[in-house]
Amino acid sequence: MQDQKNNLSIFNFKKEHISLLKQALLFFLPVIFVFCLIEILTLQIPFNYKNTAAYLNNQGGDIELASFGSSQMRNAVNPKFIDIPSINFGSTSQHHRIDFEVLKQTKERLPKLKTVIFEVSYSHFEFPHNSKEFWKNSVYLKYFDVNAFDRMTYFKDKLIFTSRPDFYIKELINKYITKKNISIYNKYGYQINDTMGAFSQVKFNLNMIRERKVDIKLKENSILFKHNTHYFENMIKYAKQENLTVIIATLPMYETYLKARNTSILHRRDSVIDYLQKKYNNVLVYRKEEDTSSFKVYDYNNENHLNSFGGEKYSKALNVYLKKAITN
Repeated sequence: MQDQKNNLSIFNFKKEHISLLKQALLFFLPVIFVFCLIEILTLQIPFNYKNTAAYLNNQGGDIELASFGSSQMRNAVNPKFIDIPSINFGSTSQHHRIDFEVLKQTKERLPKLKTVIFEVSYSHFEFPHNSKEFWKNSVYLKYFDVNAFDRMTYFKDKLIFTSRPDFYIKELINKYITKKNISIYNKYGYQINDTMGAFSQVKFNLNMIRERKVDIKLKENSILFKHNTHYFENMIKYAKQENLTVIIATLPMYETYLKARNTSILHRRDSVIDYLQKKYNNVLVYRKEEDTSSFKVYDYNNENHLNSFGGEKYSKALNVYLKKAITN
């Protein structure tokens, strides 16, 4: 009799848990479905790295030139106008730590790689590197198979929407609801319709542009400078070991940005570039930061970003430079 009671008790216990499990599934399944739908919709949004990754996978065996950097580099280099097979890994807010990880972890997929371009902007050496939990690490992992987390990765690390919900919600609204300013990218991942920046919004009115507050770093940071310059030199050393030519690029900036720079930060940056160029025979420097004769107001989105027209102009000029500097 006692055994029957125990068996009945166990049966009722299991029945209660099965019931609770069913209730939990009824609650969570719709949540999981909605989450999966949002992730799928997010993956349909056009972004430069989707096309860049596809280009890398399809043409990686032919690529001879790779450029790295932040959104300034992303906007400046359109591989369409460069005769050497090229890829632009530039991305918004990307710093040297990510540049280096992308280079090292894609190198085997680029067997013909001969030249790398590293952006060194005015304040590059006194600006902090991306953290190991930088939200774009999920992008690098999913699209380029590059682990910038500096740890073992998990399934969730490849989920794009959850990496930065606030950003992707705006992009989802833009694509599926307002349908305004939809970005168009060529096969290289370069945005060919990036012409609606801050300067365009004021119809390139020079007086209004001069009155704009320039978003620029002015505070000096000697600790970061020491760390970042040492790190960057290690990137140069790696490139030399891999028989890669390094082109250090300073990108075009509008005249109001140039005037706003902290001269101490600028001089320290320039001293490091000069030092590296003298020390390493694989280092070249392509200076366009202060080229106000070639680049006019209509070439810019804002004070420190070229638009698509400016990117075409810069890429064509870079192409001429490359022919003289590395193909002779």
